[in-house]
Amino acid sequence: LNADTLTFGTGADSLSVTGGVTSSDITFGGSSYVTIGGNVTSTTLTGGTGPDTVLIGGAVDASTIAVTEGANVLAFSGDVSSSSITSGSGADSLSFVKSGGAIADSTINSGGGADTLNVNIQSLYDSTITAGDGTDTLLVSGGITGSSVALGEGTAYVSVGGQVLSSTMSSGTADDTLLFLGNVSESLITVGDGANLIVGSNFADNATSGAGLYSSTVTSGSGNDSIVFWRGSFNSSVDSGSGNDSL
Repeated sequence: LNADTLTFGTGADSLSVTGGVTSSDITFGGSSYVTIGGNVTSTTLTGGTGPDTVLIGGAVDASTIAVTEGANVLAFSGDVSSSSITSGSGADSLSFVKSGGAIADSTINSGGGADTLNVNIQSLYDSTITAGDGTDTLLVSGGITGSSVALGEGTAYVSVGGQVLSSTMSSGTADDTLLFLGNVSESLITVGDGANLIVGSNFADNATSGAGLYSSTVTSGSGNDSIVFWRGSFNSSVDSGSGNDSL
């Protein structure tokens, strides 16, 4: 599709594009099932009132994808850049999985439902991710820079292979695990009242090359938390809350 406008009614609609979509406007009224094999560029895709499934095999650039009510499924297999992706208040599933992939200059918001968020990419840069209250998994093999990650009330598992720089990360009241294999610098990490585990380590040689906390703030809630940065804390603040904590 190139510079096309497609408007669907309130029924159950299906759209399959083997190639890419460029400079187009696609609007659904009811439920939809969408598969796009190639890139989505400078395009707006709006879901209807029913549950929507959107599967995109290529990159998403300078585009807006917004689905509303219902239990929606959104899966992206390419890079996401300069784009906005939003789902509604239902129990949604959002997946961003690409080996060596990136999310850059983008906003991702899964809405207020019991959502499931799965992110497995290389880097997160100048972006905002806001998750709902379901189970969240954030796997970034590289680094996170200039970004905001707000995980919901469900259980969160976060693993970052590279440096976290000038970023904020927060989670809810469930038992969360945050693993940082690179340094955390000029950042704010806040977890809620669960029994949380926050570890800065490269696991290969903790004593000499484990991750450190630099000019950053880490705050946890009232649960029994464990907070470890093997290289140490430098010009930083750590507040483990009121539980039986281990630092």
